[in-house]
Amino acid sequence: MRWSTSTNYFDFVVQRINLDQTIAHLDNNWSKLKKLKEKYGSKVIISDPGQLGPVLVTSEHETISAKEMTKEFEIELVDSYFDRSRAVRNAHIQTNP
Repeated sequence: MRWSTSTNYFDFVVQRINLDQTIAHLDNNWSKLKKLKEKYGSKVIISDPGQLGPVLVTSEHETISAKEMTKEFEIELVDSYFDRSRAVRNAHIQTNP
């Protein structure tokens, strides 16, 4: 884990940010995320803020991106998850007015 830092000379904090990230939903992905972590260990960080369902998948790998990792394990990303959920809801509403 990297920590934010400041110094006695400056009153602001400096933090390095890794933008190699994807967001996945936990639904239907639990076992896939577990396998991802088992394979890549410390080279992948899966952050769960709790109470929401989505998790942040961050690659710390030198050559494999978070997008490649999630694709390798067929992990559904959050945008696709919500699109699919909306389609199911809309179909239900249309057949049950």
